[in-house]
Amino acid sequence: ESAFDILPFYIKDSKNSDTLKSCIEEIRAVYFPLQSTELVVGSSSYHITFLPLKNDFLFEFLSVFFCKEPNHALEENFQRSVKEMIKSTAPCNHQKFADIIFKMLLPNHQNYTPDTILALIDKVLLVIFAKY
Repeated sequence: ESAFDILPFYIKDSKNSDTLKSCIEEIRAVYFPLQSTELVVGSSSYHITFLPLKNDFLFEFLSVFFCKEPNHALEENFQRSVKEMIKSTAPCNHQKFADIIFKMLLPNHQNYTPDTILALIDKVLLVIFAKY
């Protein structure tokens, strides 16, 4: 799956779609490993992966990235980062992050597998609601 697969909610078809797709594919190829076991804790790629969680688009992108793999090697780190993000944002913004995940679950958003949907609920949405 490519990063472009999660973008239809944010963009409309345009003459720039191909450019955007190629840029996102390049980012995915450079910064995201093929398997989670390739992402070494403490490495620069590890920090690049977890730093952007406060950005709405990147939060969605990373949520899908970590939920498509049944047992992601860095799942605990991702959930810890979500907890820290929730702690560091004002309570009025917590709903915004929950809404991002809810929109991802709508039938007209994407055709995620049932396992990915369950993982989004279990690994991200419930963590947001727990408000650690």
